Amino acid sequence: MIKEHYITHLQENGYKCTPQRSVILSYFCQHKNKLISASTVRNDLEKDNWSISLDTIYRSLSLFSDVGLLESTSLNGKRLFGLKNKLDHQNMFICTQCRTVKPLNFCPKGIVQSFLNDCLITSHKFEVYGLCPSCCK
Repeated sequence: MIKEHYITHLQENGYKCTPQRSVILSYFCQHKNKLISASTVRNDLEKDNWSISLDTIYRSLSLFSDVGLLESTSLNGKRLFGLKNKLDHQNMFICTQCRTVKPLNFCPKGIVQSFLNDCLITSHKFEVYGLCPSCCK
């Protein structure tokens, strides 16, 4: 999905695409399939001469997560964000070393629901952690 689709989705949810939000979305589009911390975003943008406060970055990342543009997870005590490949939920493999994300092409919700047949699942998140082929070497 290209950046314009993400901007349209943001606007359809009632939010403006400010210059800062646009830069942050562009950053994530350039780093798709990676999980990135807010401080890494700020440091990398500063190298490109963008001066965006860490507070603004956190607010933008939180907003993007709330409207479904980014996935967020915690790994080793850090909150990390990654661009969704599609705008519905995404199950994924996460490399604990390089933070590469590989979307999983299946959803285990049905299997879990069969064990919880008297419960109503309203949301879920499925993440598998390990090392990608590059980091196994």
